[in-house]
Amino acid sequence: MQVANIRLRLSLLLCMQGAALLWVHESKQADVHPLVVSHGYGLGFRGEFLWQGTSDPTAWLSVSACIQVMQALQPLEVAQYNHSLVRQAAQLLLKAWGTQIELGVGKDGSTAGMVAVQMPWPLRGTSNNNSSGRCSCASSNGCTSDAPPVAVNGVAIDRKDTVGVQPTSADAAALNMLLRQQYKIEVPVACIEGMLFCRISAQIYNNIQDYQRLADVVLELAQQI
Repeated sequence: MQVANIRLRLSLLLCMQGAALLWVHESKQADVHPLVVSHGYGLGFRGEFLWQGTSDPTAWLSVSACIQVMQALQPLEVAQYNHSLVRQAAQLLLKAWGTQIELGVGKDGSTAGMVAVQMPWPLRGTSNNNSSGRCSCASSNGCTSDAPPVAVNGVAIDRKDTVGVQPTSADAAALNMLLRQQYKIEVPVACIEGMLFCRISAQIYNNIQDYQRLADVVLELAQQI
């Protein structure tokens, strides 16, 4: 038996969810059934899996076309481009944010097209600061400082040189939603051992300007604290 997530393998083109591959040896097909059965129940392996409820089959029907396009783009060249871009992007973010830790990178610099990059802290829009999104500076005109945040092991030192409160998973979820809804940036954010990380990935439709915008937005949020 073989199972593969086609949506991830062909994420370049097949962006719809629900496309996967299940291959079962003919001798074992009688013992394998779908979790949800429809009018194909009892009609054998193909009959039971052929149509399940009202699922949209668009993603499945486009798989063969996606494979053809991926082959035309030369998969090895695509992989090399993605690897090079994600390494450049990780270094760009670390330098911009003044952080040091990246996860998912081997000692030789190898990575599977995605890297978790340590983020600065604190950031506006999370639960441990002014939830209104307004600057908390004493000045009635708002914060005028353009100094970048100072981060030590992922925990920022505030303007008064006292260590800020460590972020939580709730902060990561709030930041993920803020980036998506307000800035139209889709990037997973997680809290790992008291530090925030964003997991960046690269695909052929991305360029370095995408990650520069992420860096700039996060710095803007940090400077508004």
